[in-house]
Formats: sequence, C-alpha cells, structure tokens
Amino acid sequence: MEKICSKCKIPKPLNEFPKRKNGKYGYDHYCKECGNLYRRNKYLNDVQYRERTMRRGRKNRYNITDNELDLLLIKNVCDICENNFKSSKDKHIDHNHSTGKIRGVLCSRCNTFFGYYELYSNLIKKFEYYLKSND
Repeated sequence: MEKICSKCKIPKPLNEFPKRKNGKYGYDHYCKECGNLYRRNKYLNDVQYRERTMRRGRKNRYNITDNELDLLLIKNVCDICENNFKSSKDKHIDHNHSTGKIRGVLCSRCNTFFGYYELYSNLIKKFEYYLKSND
C-alpha cells in the first residue's frame, strides 16, 4: 500500500512514513524525509521550538520533572571550579553513566576534564608520579 506525502506529493510505501496514532491509516501525513527536513528547519529557525525540544530531551534523558530541571538550570556557577557560566550552552548536567543519577551542573571545561578523568583515572596517578619523580 502507498500513501502520498502532503509535502513532496510523491507516492511512497507506508514504511517511509512514521507511525502516528491519530494520522490517516495510522501514519503521519509527511514522509520521514520531509518530516525530518521540516523539524530540522523549525529547530534551526524557531528559538521557542528549539528550547522546548532541548528541555524535553533533558527531562527524558535524566528522568526528571520540570521543577527538578529548573533547579539545575538556575545555577550560575560550576559545581567544581565555581566559575560563572559563560552562557546557557556552557551548562552541562553531570550524571553517573552507570546509574543515571545526577551529580550537578558543570561548565564545559570541567565536564570535559571529568569525562577524561573517569575514563583514564589510572593515568592521572601515573601523571602525578611522573611529575613528582622528574622535579
């Protein structure tokens, strides 16, 4: 069975349309390609849509409520270095990758360093030993 995409007007097989409970025949009116293009353009050009999308993604990723997310995002300083965030893009929600438990909010620099620290903690000790033995 085929369906015509409302955007590109090309008949396509149903597997090229995302499923949608309230859509005609149970499928979306845009094909996957047109729908992705539409959402990508909307994300780039509509600030409110972008913020809602990012917010929904964070809530789902960390399994938290609106209030819990607000309490994290209201912070103005990094939990490690205590420097002010340069922008909202500089805020990173730090969490345990094994348990998903949120630890705090970090700046980009501390978040990157902490990621390396978790991966290479054994090397940190070797660096410290190397520095002490070569002074």
